[in-house]
Amino acid sequence: MYKTDTSSDQITLHMFAYSIFHDLGCDTDDERARVVRLVRDTVSYIMNNNYTLIDPTTGKHTTWGMWNPLELNGDHAWMEERGLNSMQMMSWLMLAYRLTNDPQYLNAYNTLAPDYIYDINTDMELISAPVVGAHSQCVRCFC
Repeated sequence: MYKTDTSSDQITLHMFAYSIFHDLGCDTDDERARVVRLVRDTVSYIMNNNYTLIDPTTGKHTTWGMWNPLELNGDHAWMEERGLNSMQMMSWLMLAYRLTNDPQYLNAYNTLAPDYIYDINTDMELISAPVVGAHSQCVRCFC
């Protein structure tokens, strides 16, 4: 469980830390298994809630916990977040796939990228905002 109103940036930093710790910091198989479980549980939770981060205290998505393709691509209010949030979700799916080898994450990636233009959203982010905050750059390091 995360603190209330967790942001997409906080999830990004957690995923980045999990990835680095899994690859470089774990000393035991138990530690690696715990990291895999954290990544799997977090990504699955977001996927199972229609690509949103639901706050357990309110039952609604957090202020910045939105990766739902219909909202992200269809709601003008999310236009500025479209590229970065697409990049985040695709990176987390690939991290989850890399750590678990579970095809559901690769299948989700292969659906979001072409069918919901997350690949184009990501390209546009890299063109329009090639240098954003350091926390957001972490998302490019997962795969």
